[in-house]
Amino acid sequence: MKYIKNNKLSIFVYLFLLLLIFASFYKYFKDYYSYAPYYYDLEEKCESGNKKSCIEFEKKYKYVMDPREKFKQVDTITLASEIIETSYFSILQWIAPLIIIILVVDSFHRELSSGIFKYYLNRMTYKKYLKRLFFISLKVSWVLPVCLLLVFLISGLLTGFNFSITDYAISSPFYYSFKYNNFIIYEIVICILIFLMSLLYGNLTVICSKKNKNGLITIVISYIAFLMVDLFIYVVFYALILNQIIGITNMTDYFNITGYWFFDNDMNYILLILIALLITFTSYVAVYFSYRSKEKLIYENEKQNS
Repeated sequence: MKYIKNNKLSIFVYLFLLLLIFASFYKYFKDYYSYAPYYYDLEEKCESGNKKSCIEFEKKYKYVMDPREKFKQVDTITLASEIIETSYFSILQWIAPLIIIILVVDSFHRELSSGIFKYYLNRMTYKKYLKRLFFISLKVSWVLPVCLLLVFLISGLLTGFNFSITDYAISSPFYYSFKYNNFIIYEIVICILIFLMSLLYGNLTVICSKKNKNGLITIVISYIAFLMVDLFIYVVFYALILNQIIGITNMTDYFNITGYWFFDNDMNYILLILIALLITFTSYVAVYFSYRSKEKLIYENEKQNS
């Protein structure tokens, strides 16, 4: 009970993510296969000799595909893409920063606001404490990549891990050749990108936690900080400097950090990872400069608690 009480926000986030995943699959089957139960019922009655059911079945479902045959055409990649890109799950593109922010606030912010960090400083050097700060974001950055892998796993179980590239797959709006022919590489790259962006969200929260004693205010300010960083990267750095001044074009997807969840066109994945690494490294530099002074950290904390 004590663990639940101390980590209630984190537990709520984990439950929300699980609910989001299962609700996304439920919506998929509801949208595309809601007719299946009635179809099977009429089919069974018709086969048992019920003429009325046969007439209704013929009238309503003559040109409707058998749900079983319809689903056999669905492959793992297309189903996973459908869930990630168009279902409820797609909202993570916008609330992913908020997810990581809440997880960091629920652990690290409490350490600062309560002054517990001073006890750590009595048992370790400040250099070691700085190293500990660098690992805070790592503790929660695995959450979103695991969600992606869970969607893939469920999609695989439902489709029997069917990776056949059929006409159905090619005609889907999610198809592009590299993804379907090299899905494992594609999935690993996406997970790496989301992991690195999660580190960015977490590091921004670590920085903002220093300035605010109130957890809710820290969540709001951290999310605003993310929006500012997102705007700077996309509007100032890419659209203004790279695009307008230097003349580098056609790289919109490379600097749209909220869009790293999926790609439906050919990309230079090495360049994408390098850009994400640079952004993450910059956030770690910002964490270091924000916390480099032990005396300033203690002073600001005591000032907030006075």
